[in-house]
Amino acid sequence: MRTGVRVGVIWTAAAVAAGAAWSAAFVARASATAESGARFFDAVVLTLVVTVGGLVLSSHSGHGVGRVLLAGGTLWGVASLPLEVAVAQVQEEPGSTPAGTLLAVSFAVRGFGWTLLVAALPLLFPDGRLPSPRWRAGLHLAIAGAALHGMSVALGSVPPDLRVARYSNALAVPAGLQLLLDLLRIAALLLILGCAAGGVVSIVRRWRRGDALTRQRIGLFAIAGAVQLALVPLLFLFILTPGSAVVYTAIAAVLPVAIAVGVAQRRLYDLPRLLNRTLVYLALSGLVIAMYVLVVAGVGAALNATGGGWLPLLATGLVAAAILPLREAVQRGVNRLTYGAWEEPYAVVTDLGRQLADAGAPGGALPSAITGVAEALRLPYVAVRGVDGLLVEHGKATGAETDVPLVHEGNEVGRLVVGLGGLRRARDSRLIHDLARQVAPTVHAAALTTELRRSRDRLVLAREEERRRLRRDLHDGLGPVLAAASLKVDTARNVLRDDPRAEPLLLEARAVVQGAVSDVRRVVEGLRPPALDDLGLTGAVARLASDLSGPADVRLEAGGLGGVDGRLPAAVEVAAYRIVQEALTNVVRHSRASTAVVRLHAEADALHVEVVDDGCGLRIPGSPAGSPNGRRGTGMDSMRERAEEVGGTIRISGCREGGTVVAAALPIAAT
Repeated sequence: MRTGVRVGVIWTAAAVAAGAAWSAAFVARASATAESGARFFDAVVLTLVVTVGGLVLSSHSGHGVGRVLLAGGTLWGVASLPLEVAVAQVQEEPGSTPAGTLLAVSFAVRGFGWTLLVAALPLLFPDGRLPSPRWRAGLHLAIAGAALHGMSVALGSVPPDLRVARYSNALAVPAGLQLLLDLLRIAALLLILGCAAGGVVSIVRRWRRGDALTRQRIGLFAIAGAVQLALVPLLFLFILTPGSAVVYTAIAAVLPVAIAVGVAQRRLYDLPRLLNRTLVYLALSGLVIAMYVLVVAGVGAALNATGGGWLPLLATGLVAAAILPLREAVQRGVNRLTYGAWEEPYAVVTDLGRQLADAGAPGGALPSAITGVAEALRLPYVAVRGVDGLLVEHGKATGAETDVPLVHEGNEVGRLVVGLGGLRRARDSRLIHDLARQVAPTVHAAALTTELRRSRDRLVLAREEERRRLRRDLHDGLGPVLAAASLKVDTARNVLRDDPRAEPLLLEARAVVQGAVSDVRRVVEGLRPPALDDLGLTGAVARLASDLSGPADVRLEAGGLGGVDGRLPAAVEVAAYRIVQEALTNVVRHSRASTAVVRLHAEADALHVEVVDDGCGLRIPGSPAGSPNGRRGTGMDSMRERAEEVGGTIRISGCREGGTVVAAALPIAAT
């Protein structure tokens, strides 16, 4: 369809619906029927609905929200005029069957349009599309529920309009089929409620997966719906009075406005401030009215005063005296609800400083402290970046963040990155800078600790590599030289056998050489376990397991090393060997275990060492902690030191079935 024709059809339908609604209002007024004023409120809401639908369809061809608004609003508006005409005729002639049938059909069509709006809009808002093709069945069920609801109204024998006491409906089902009609109504109600629940699920799903703009658009729609749900109970106060329709339509007018803003919105608005002001004035108005009524009614009842003019004056004076402190209290509560802790900057900075000061290690409390700040200030994203990269992150970045430099002793040590969702005023920016000043020393201390740990790792690695080199030089260089010297001394003894003066000197020289060989061998073995160089890590651990087998059957599982064995850094080899040695020593001496398993497994970045036994656990029963007979002592400290020296971690824990697990992860890439 050409654009001009399409737009003409859209606005023609909207004009017909709005014209019918306003005509219905004037018909009700001319008939002087009850709730005639409410029909004007209906016309206002209906005009808003079809106008928004027309605007959406004119600017977004085929938009689902616009289609539902225009279709539902057109059915609602077009049916309003015959409904009012039928109500006026039935009030004059209660037994008129044509008028009664027209009333039932008009009310059914009107209800179909309204129910379609309620059931289908949440499924399509805000982009006019279903969340996924699987939701198409939900849209069909919404239409079916609205149709069944209209059918149940059209076939009923009880007047659907409260202004009519009785009427004659030619479409009414016989009394014998009334049960089927009731079942039809229940089915329609269940379908409508199910689709409404599905709409809530759809809104929540879009909220969780959408960006900041989508969330704000959905937030407008959700706030409007929540306002209606919150104020609907007021209808029960007026349900038997002419004011019920007025209250209802006034509440309903909020939704089309929110839909129009949500669909047309292309940038973020400062909704928290709008919500804050709205909640403050609503709460304050409610409290003022409650105080006034309480004083007038309560004091009047207590004093049995029915019409004294002094009670309203007293109530007005009390309200005037309490309005300022009451507003301040309400403002603080609403600020806390909508903004979080932005109105209490000193408390936020103090809490952050206390958490960072109480940390056991530099930077240890930084993740929990940043999470606390993000939750207190309702920030969508907070991150701390150090010189070497990201340190802490909370939330999901949207690309609309600001970063504040972290400066310590005049040097920039990192950046504090904050999502803009929580920033509203200049003092909010000052609070972020105050938080940055609290975080900067912790980031600096964490960087120093990291650098110190890296330096220690480099020293350990260099030490072990140098030890390996020295052992190789002593074993392959000096050792053979001394052995050859000993052989030369023995040769000299054989040559000079007949010289009595040479024999003592040669024996003394031979003893010195053999002593030097023993000293070299002792130095070599002290530098590094010889089995590591002779057999590799797997072979050395296998020999260790064989030597320590006895009371406990020790088994080795090292299938995960692959080609890494023999190419590991010296520090990692020594640490793994010493950890296994100490763990197996504890198994043999203390655990009373029958079996023990040693597992070695290498990954791309770490060597995993695990020793598991089925003994008595971390302590011998009856042995006090820290005693020579207990499992806790210098051995466990030694294993931890070995792991930490190479930047690894170790976990010593008890098994659920009994026994002990020693599990260490030693980094390969870092070393």
